[in-house]
Amino acid sequence: MSGLGIHWAQPGLLWVVVAWALVALVVVALDRRGAGALDRLVSSALQSALVARPARWRRVTRLALLVVSGFTMAAALLQPQMGERYVATPRVGAEIMIALDVSRSMLADDAAPSRLERAKAEVRDLLAYLRDDHVGLIAFAGRASVLSPMTPDKSFLRLALDGAGPHSVPRGGTKLAEAIGRAVTGFGDPGPSQRALILITDGEDHDSFVLDAAKRAAEAGIKIIAIGFGDEGGSPIFVRDPETGAREQIREADGRPVQSRLNGDLLRELALATDGAYVPAGTGVLDLASIYDAHIVGLTRGEIDERGRTIRDEAYQLFVAIAFVTLLAGVLLVGGRPQRGGPAASILAAFLLTTTSTPEALAQAREPDAVVEEAAPALVETPELDPRARFNRANAALAGGDPAAAAVGLRDARRDAPDDPALRYAATYNLGMAAVARADAEEDPQASLAALHEAADWFREAVALRPDEEDPRHNLEVVLRRALILADELAQAQEGDLETALDAMIERQRGQLGASAELLGAIAGREGLDEEAALAQLRPAFASAATDQRVLRAEADALAERVVREREAILRMAEDVRAPEDTLRAAQLEGVLVYLDASIERMGGTRRQLRLRRPERAYRRGAAALGELKRSRDQLRDPVEQIDVLIQETGEVLQKTGAILSATGTLAAGAEAPALPAFLTPGALEEDVRRLTDRVGELAGRLQVAAEQAAQADPPSAAPPGTPDPAALREALAGAAPFVREAAEDLERATTELGAEALREAFSAEAQAGRALADAQEFFFDLARLLEVAAEDQARIAELALTEEESVAQVRDEYAPMASALQSKNLERTARLGTLLGRERENTLAAAAQVGAPGSNEDAEESAANEKARFDAADALLAAAEGEMEAAGLGFAANALDWSGSGAHAATARDHLEQLRMLFFSLIEHLQALAREQVDLADETNQTAALAASEEDPQATADRAAALGAEQGGLETRAGAIADVLLEQSEATAPEGADPQRAEDAQARTRQAAEHVASAQLAMREAKAGLEAEAPSFGTVVPAQTVAIEELMKALELLAPPTPPEDPQGEDQNEQEESDSEGGEEREQPQGGDEGQGSRENGAAEAEEGPEDPGQLLQGVRDREAERRRDREREAERRRSQPVDRDW
Repeated sequence: MSGLGIHWAQPGLLWVVVAWALVALVVVALDRRGAGALDRLVSSALQSALVARPARWRRVTRLALLVVSGFTMAAALLQPQMGERYVATPRVGAEIMIALDVSRSMLADDAAPSRLERAKAEVRDLLAYLRDDHVGLIAFAGRASVLSPMTPDKSFLRLALDGAGPHSVPRGGTKLAEAIGRAVTGFGDPGPSQRALILITDGEDHDSFVLDAAKRAAEAGIKIIAIGFGDEGGSPIFVRDPETGAREQIREADGRPVQSRLNGDLLRELALATDGAYVPAGTGVLDLASIYDAHIVGLTRGEIDERGRTIRDEAYQLFVAIAFVTLLAGVLLVGGRPQRGGPAASILAAFLLTTTSTPEALAQAREPDAVVEEAAPALVETPELDPRARFNRANAALAGGDPAAAAVGLRDARRDAPDDPALRYAATYNLGMAAVARADAEEDPQASLAALHEAADWFREAVALRPDEEDPRHNLEVVLRRALILADELAQAQEGDLETALDAMIERQRGQLGASAELLGAIAGREGLDEEAALAQLRPAFASAATDQRVLRAEADALAERVVREREAILRMAEDVRAPEDTLRAAQLEGVLVYLDASIERMGGTRRQLRLRRPERAYRRGAAALGELKRSRDQLRDPVEQIDVLIQETGEVLQKTGAILSATGTLAAGAEAPALPAFLTPGALEEDVRRLTDRVGELAGRLQVAAEQAAQADPPSAAPPGTPDPAALREALAGAAPFVREAAEDLERATTELGAEALREAFSAEAQAGRALADAQEFFFDLARLLEVAAEDQARIAELALTEEESVAQVRDEYAPMASALQSKNLERTARLGTLLGRERENTLAAAAQVGAPGSNEDAEESAANEKARFDAADALLAAAEGEMEAAGLGFAANALDWSGSGAHAATARDHLEQLRMLFFSLIEHLQALAREQVDLADETNQTAALAASEEDPQATADRAAALGAEQGGLETRAGAIADVLLEQSEATAPEGADPQRAEDAQARTRQAAEHVASAQLAMREAKAGLEAEAPSFGTVVPAQTVAIEELMKALELLAPPTPPEDPQGEDQNEQEESDSEGGEEREQPQGGDEGQGSRENGAAEAEEGPEDPGQLLQGVRDREAERRRDREREAERRRSQPVDRDW
């Protein structure tokens, strides 16, 4: 209640004023009544002689003074307050953070009802002792989450404690460093009060740099009181189902029971490093009260914060003084003889005696809990240097778009107004708004992020000043969300894409695996020393490898945090904003995180085994970590890319199985078995194949689900240009899924055979799995890629059938079944080629029809007619090739093999396929093919020239030269056609909207390329003339062909500039890693097994390569030409054929 600038703190005592008013009325009435009675009893003449009675004005004044005294005393009881002042009331106490382990092992029921619930109950009891201390709560497992920041509000902390559980942390495991790091951050800068961290855990630390974190805690003045649950010897963990009461043992992903092992030595080191204490609690009841008495009571208490409050100045003393003055004046004003007090005087004296000391006592009782209200603004004009004037001027600057100047003025106003709580709150809130405005105006993302963090700090301060206000809380949430999003964007920009980071980590873990293999080999190779002595000598190498693994594990942990941030950013999106691609990405990231966490756990096991100097176990755990990393990377791959990777890795396990086969005595008699590396054992290989089986099975499941979804989807419409054809994708998924499933089954069989040490059967199963994956891969080939594979296999068939090498011809019949199977495979491909040709025809003709309506654009009609003629020719070539393949296949399957007849059909089919390929070549591909054929022709010319020197029959040399001249003439014609097309393109008008400068540069390069091709044509013409002369002049032919090759290469460089060369050091490193992974064995396919596997693996490897780069082609052609020239020279000297490997 306020009035006249006076605040009445006890308005409930207003009844005292009313009561005194009634008393005053009674007193006045009694006085008047007494005066009237005396007048009736004694005459006025006798009254002065008989009665000692004061004058009337004295009686009235005295009565008025008594009434005023009573009213002012009653007003003092209402606790009047005038004016305000700011009083600092800092909190005094210690700062204590409780870190509670909420991993799954804390659910064990060896401490009823569970370890976690027992710990939570003890913490609740401890909070009763921490009345004046600031307490925080951290839940940790594989990560740490702050459930409650440092706060004196124990009720809020109890609510956070009740909700703590395994769900509070998104990742499993036990990382003490995470909890300690969060605690150090939560404590903030050191202050006058001591700080303690109560660490409650039951598990060993999983390699989280905990001692380093303890050192940072000690530097920050934090004591660690470590409380350890569980058994240091290790014990299984059982969890009780709250509904059924059944006990279930916690197991690893591979089925092994989880062992909870308390690392007491580590907890003791933590306590010693921070001058704290270690309390081994075991599985019994934990008495935290005694811990408080022993370790927390002695903490130094200090000012925890600089809080204060605004209080009003008490003014009841003034009213009490007025009451006594008026009472004393009333007493002194009475004249005459002393009179015995009448009824009125008795009542007044009794009332005054009961109220003289009450106002001061009430004021002292209410002061701590006084309600602070805003001070009303002064009605007088504010001077220029007044804080409110500065506040208004800063607000004007903020509204005018100058947040920096506004921040300066707001800080000054806030600093100079300690007694104005309303101004301090408004200035704090507006400082947050100024920081947000500065963040919006910043162009540097880092500066913007810093401004957002500053804004969050000001809004937190505003919330502390006025907890009931909603605006600062809302702004704080918005600012924190913006800061998190911006921080994630900055982190992603600095770290690169996730796929590249995973690939790099896989390569580094492969290097770690090689280090473990080297240690294992080093121990095996130290002859004459027992194992203990060898391990002692290699102690530094083990320590170095363990340190490297620790660093890599920390980087993997940071990568996992990045995955979590990216996934949480997607999940925070509103449902109406989140795109389907975002939902798919979130699901992929969830899978990445699952396998990445498993890999981190395996890395921790690898490091522990290295520290214990157990190289074989370290190698196996490192291999498991590598396998989990690969599965993590698989989550981000599309099926085609993943099939490529799996084919490669199937080939690797096939080579390892073959190496073990060779080393176990399956070589031919008399051959010396190669020595195996120490790490390459059937048991280790079995684990590798099992992990590969899991990956192939996972891919099979993904393909099966995708195929079913595609089958249930609506019939696809025509795909836009440049996008995958939905119908083709549906057929590819449906066709590839069974083969991938078959590969998974083959690998599963190989795993079983390896467990039974049936190596030959395992080798056969692995080879079949590789073939099945290659078959699945072909369903995703486009027309050009499938044509290339078919043409390559057909060329191999023709080469085998028509070979003139005697060593090959003698054993050729053994390869007839393989040739027949390969020819049947090519016939199956022709069916898919026909389907792909039909789709390509429809899409191409539809695109040509969209250029212009029929009859309105002669160029469009001509283009459509040309495209139709091209596809008609392609259909004819494919049909002819199919017929030749059928004829060749019949010859291979006949009882009496006719290699020459079947070879002729196979060669014709090969030529048809090559012509079909050229129909769909781009201009650059035609130029590349021309360059390759010119190089081959130059090689043949060099060989003919070398033979001519010793040839006795000049006519034979002339005949061979004439044949080469005819071939050279064909190349000349093709070069002329390419030059004409390039010249035409250089003169074409640039498309609308294209960059004029870029279009002009492209036309200039095309014109120069046309000139180089024309120069090559002239050189070819000169070479042709020299070859067709009666006496071939190889002295002029060979230089002319060299000029032609160089001009073609220059044209290719102009049309497609070469990409930067790869780092040779990286290639050497990869080669070294591959060599290490195979134990230094040569990359030979062991004899026995399926000979066709080499062909299929070559095709798979070629599928992984991208389009040919002209720059690389240039260097490759030059190297190839020089190598062939040297080979031909050596051939001319020896004049005999080289032996050919049987496995063609």
